[in-house]
Amino acid sequence: MKKLIFVHNYWEVYWMYRIAKEGNIDIYSDSEQTKELCRNLGLNLIENYQDYQVLLTCVMHLGQNRDMIKYFRTTGGKVILFQHAFDSGVNLKDNFWNQDMSNFDTYIVGCTQDQKWLSEKYPNKEIVNLGMPRMDDLYETKDCIEGLSDYFLVAYPNDGCLGNSLYRKYMEQLPGETNSKLVFKVHPGGTCSMVVDDIKNRGLNVTVLEDDMTDLNYIYKLINGSRGVICDESFLAIETSLLNKPVIFYGHNELPTDFYEREENVNQIQRLPIEMSSSLSNPTVTTKQLEICQSYPCDGKNTSRVIKFLKNYK
Repeated sequence: MKKLIFVHNYWEVYWMYRIAKEGNIDIYSDSEQTKELCRNLGLNLIENYQDYQVLLTCVMHLGQNRDMIKYFRTTGGKVILFQHAFDSGVNLKDNFWNQDMSNFDTYIVGCTQDQKWLSEKYPNKEIVNLGMPRMDDLYETKDCIEGLSDYFLVAYPNDGCLGNSLYRKYMEQLPGETNSKLVFKVHPGGTCSMVVDDIKNRGLNVTVLEDDMTDLNYIYKLINGSRGVICDESFLAIETSLLNKPVIFYGHNELPTDFYEREENVNQIQRLPIEMSSSLSNPTVTTKQLEICQSYPCDGKNTSRVIKFLKNYK
């Protein structure tokens, strides 16, 4: 069956790149920015998707991805979802953003927790744990970013849904709690202009970095060179743990009171238990980090497992 990968946002390419490249699978996108990234990476872009029978995508609920999934499902095609970070959680709900979250045929997950939860939710769906191909990049990355040393990488809360009090805690309190350099990293797809202006106005001695679209492993290099990662609720905590670096959960008491009740955060407290965290004064890799790592296949063979599965997919 002829297979097609759909990506809209450029960061989706990061998660699907290995599948497209090593599986020689075509890509369709409706975003000029994303198309340009695909061209620079040497991926095969197509302009018409009507001749394909299987759709592969890592996002389900966003508008463009939702429309593509609907097209394939209503025209007799099949849809394979790939776990991307914690997005699999929304599929544990019947509906999310007014979309039927069961509107897929196969879910390739990269975590034993998600395999269990999704299999219980959808006993008649195909839920397979082959690992996330993106984790092969993590497994292979050994480099750091030149010119940066003795720093904590900070995944700051630039998303308004986490509340202004958490943002203020990162801006007003965090810089005074360590003598190490703080490197603030914008969330993929986010913008840092407001944060940069805020930091300048406050006179803070911190560095703010945007995505580097020319380097797919930029974030892993940043983690590798750091003393640890400071975050609130982020998949970065998983990636940091897999890279054997400390995680410091900062500002949990400032999260909105309904955070763990929100649909997109179902089971989040099991995914990122607070016991994973150490402290700024004593950043260490915790026993709980190592335990959570066991849930994620990360042996450098995730891509090959996925490619083998796709070759036999009917």
